[in-house]
Amino acid sequence: LKARPPTFFEMTPSRGLRSGTHRVLCLPGDGVGPELLRAAQRVLRATGVPIEYETLDYGNSLAQKVGRSITEEHFAAFERTRCILKGLRSVCQCEARLVHARFWQPLPGHRSCGHPREHRGSLLRPGLFLECSRVVAKEYPSIRYSEQLADSLLTAMVLDPGAWDVLLCENLYGDLVSDLAAGLVGGLGLAPAGQFGDATGGMALFEPCHGSAPDIAGKDLANPCSLLLSAAMMLDFLGEPKAAGWVRSSVASVVNEGRCTTPDLGGTAGTQAMTEAVADEVERLRVIGSGEPLSRL
Repeated sequence: LKARPPTFFEMTPSRGLRSGTHRVLCLPGDGVGPELLRAAQRVLRATGVPIEYETLDYGNSLAQKVGRSITEEHFAAFERTRCILKGLRSVCQCEARLVHARFWQPLPGHRSCGHPREHRGSLLRPGLFLECSRVVAKEYPSIRYSEQLADSLLTAMVLDPGAWDVLLCENLYGDLVSDLAAGLVGGLGLAPAGQFGDATGGMALFEPCHGSAPDIAGKDLANPCSLLLSAAMMLDFLGEPKAAGWVRSSVASVVNEGRCTTPDLGGTAGTQAMTEAVADEVERLRVIGSGEPLSRL
């Protein structure tokens, strides 16, 4: 029998493991990046998972100093740690970018959709990408594979956003589809993302879906959820699924309760207050030993 290709989360965990400690490269970046990265580190600390961080300057501030926003030092550090947690979007040449959109309840103005009975995937654009996808699809007969034009797909996503489990797109269409999907579930502030290299290399980068938001930088207004959920994806990658479940459960609890959320989610709390609320819930789940991992976002 032909061996099944590994999934993203079955790839080799970070090769930065040393005496049970994970090594992660942190790139704060510009705008709200640094404060969101601090929020993610606070919540990760609450899980109790041992992580050693290496932090490098990155973005416009670095470009003003050396003329480049990224240097060979960054790539060397990525080779060492095999895992990046980044405060804002866009660094390495990974093979695939995975954006997760999940419905949260209650969110005024947003509808809830159940999962379809069959796993479905839809793919955009003709050419080599389409041909290769057809070949790979034949290796997974349990996945219901379909193809759809971009314009009709966007309409279908609005009418029935729960119709697909996975949408496979090239870069341009992927940007459009992921932004629409994020809008359907509450905004970019609730959508995590990860970029993955090949299975044998075991390299990955985790980041929020949104940009640097310089207009609210330093004002304690940024929604931390996108990077917190990206950090949960990172925990899965590092082989810490229980801790990842704690983070997801805690973010969902805080968002659904609505008492300690940022203005974009209808609340009045700041970034730090919402982060502390999530961290407190993570610590509670950790103490009682519950927090069964939710379906990966």
